[in-house]
Amino acid sequence: MKTNHKKKKFVYLFFHLNLFFSSLPKSKRKEVINKCYWPLLNLINDSDFNIGIEITGWTLNEIKKIDHKWIILFKKLLKEKKTYLIGSSYTQAIFPLIPHEVNDFNIKYGKQIYKKILNQTPKIAYVNEQCLSKSVVDLYKNQNYKTLIMDWDSIKNNPNIKPEYQFYPQKLKGNKSIINVIWNSSNNFQNFQKTVHSKLSNTEYFEIFNKVNSYKEGVVSVYGSDAEIFDYRLKRFENEASISNKDSNEWKKIKIVLDKLQKKFTFLNLNQINKIYFKSKFNKQVVDITNIKNNLPTKKQKRYNPLRWYVGGQNNYKINTACWRIYLSGNKNKKVLKKLCYYWSSDFRTHIEKNRWENLFSQIKKDEKKLLKKNFLNKIFEKETNRTNYKKNVYFLENKTNIIHYDDSKYFFEFDKERGLSLISFGLIKNKMHLSYLRKYNQGYFYNDKLSVDFYCGHNVAENSNIKISDLDARGDIKITKKNNFIIFSNKFYRKNIIDIQKKWYFDTHKKILYLHNKIKTSDINFLTIRSNYFNINHDIFNFNKLKVSTKNGGLEREVFALKGNINFFHDEAISPKFTAKNCFGNTDGYINFSDNKNQVSFKVYNEVGISAPMLCFSKDRNNSSFFRLLTSLKENNDVESSSINRTFENLISIKIK
Repeated sequence: MKTNHKKKKFVYLFFHLNLFFSSLPKSKRKEVINKCYWPLLNLINDSDFNIGIEITGWTLNEIKKIDHKWIILFKKLLKEKKTYLIGSSYTQAIFPLIPHEVNDFNIKYGKQIYKKILNQTPKIAYVNEQCLSKSVVDLYKNQNYKTLIMDWDSIKNNPNIKPEYQFYPQKLKGNKSIINVIWNSSNNFQNFQKTVHSKLSNTEYFEIFNKVNSYKEGVVSVYGSDAEIFDYRLKRFENEASISNKDSNEWKKIKIVLDKLQKKFTFLNLNQINKIYFKSKFNKQVVDITNIKNNLPTKKQKRYNPLRWYVGGQNNYKINTACWRIYLSGNKNKKVLKKLCYYWSSDFRTHIEKNRWENLFSQIKKDEKKLLKKNFLNKIFEKETNRTNYKKNVYFLENKTNIIHYDDSKYFFEFDKERGLSLISFGLIKNKMHLSYLRKYNQGYFYNDKLSVDFYCGHNVAENSNIKISDLDARGDIKITKKNNFIIFSNKFYRKNIIDIQKKWYFDTHKKILYLHNKIKTSDINFLTIRSNYFNINHDIFNFNKLKVSTKNGGLEREVFALKGNINFFHDEAISPKFTAKNCFGNTDGYINFSDNKNQVSFKVYNEVGISAPMLCFSKDRNNSSFFRLLTSLKENNDVESSSINRTFENLISIKIK
């Protein structure tokens, strides 16, 4: 039966509890429980604000070890329905960047811990770090969750979304399923934090809150973020607010703010939201909040994008590569999956406390070392080498002064020897016509000023605020060798005391697959970005109105994104000097496909050789022409100051066309 409340203006709040917090030393966990978690339970016990608690299974286990009395009171308050449990997973991890099997275990194991310690099975889940993909919907739905909490402010500019949707529960479209969604608000919770931290006056806070949240009926999030920032400071940032002398107890200040809100709004337990009848047509609409431009929406401002956990942080290239090597090694029993959930925790990838980082790095390298007896690159090519029934292929290979040309009457490609052995074209021969699926664009091809440069394929670029280096800059030491069914084209580019780039193209003359392997070593210079595998999709071959891009973002199935209807976007575009890119794909099985139902190019990134984050760039031009490019990143800069500088990067990508 639906409840018809007199007051239809609802608010809700919950606190995110995470003893795994990146900058929190292990020795300070007891202090956080005393200063943050106990005051939270006391506030819940002494009020009727219907405050929810979201907690990972790992944190719940840790609190039980440190302070079992807290667990006893939490269970009591749950039983009395003075609070409610919001789930997430065993460890906080960025699911769109992690393979399905690990994610599925992470959610399932988290639920087992909730049941064991609290005798609770939550039906509402908080999306970790508010980083969503369509597959995340499917992951939680398959584990019998009914509702997700996701940040409104990160998706409100999506053209599929109406502004009125923010005040009502909606139905979120996944890859294969649909789940209820309730909107969190990063703007609201950040203003709440500023007010409690005395960076915003109460008057200013309520003025902003009332202006932004002017609704006649519906539900709005007051707060949905960290508990550990009240009466405790983690000292992650130089500008992080200190505890004000005039507000010696920030939890008391929280109560003052909530008391005032309660005069105007009804505080809602989110488990009761389906019992409320909202008259609006904007209630419970099916929405898709992902698109090719913003396929992995993430909390807060644009600088909080998946790249910070992918190829940013202390040394995320290294630890993410190690995670993939462990995962792909074969053995995936409970012990291994539990360890991978731990290793893939998002908090290891941002402002991680020094001792915890060193311990993690030591552990993960020890596990990876067991696998390093295998040369991952050699293993891949040994598998693809045809030694039995070897039949020699007939092809024409011409090594000119500046160009290398291959042609076997079905496939062709060309390399530019003067420009770092970059790819001029790779395509099929149909009806005696050479059709370039991937191609170089010369300056002047496009009309748009932003596109008025040479766009090469298959090169590397390393850059910081003072220097930009590319293997396009000079002709290297180029060699051609043949081994079984492979032709190997190699190039070495070297700048003394700066960078060493070794590039190898492999062409499988049997399967007609082109591979590119890069190994980059930097010297004393710390580059902000290192990017590879630039490939331009030829708009003369592909129908961009029908073109779709598919890849996996943490799920079992591929997610499909249409290019049609999109305005210009550049995932690799800097947001500021500190934040060097905007977005990427998770690519959690390595494959990224481009298809218009007639033509197809399929890329595979071999994560066990070295991870790299795939990004897209798209821009419309005059006369129905368009620029569309794939590239991958080995390193991006963000707000995390790294004390662990990696000097060696490696990756392998394959390309198949049909």
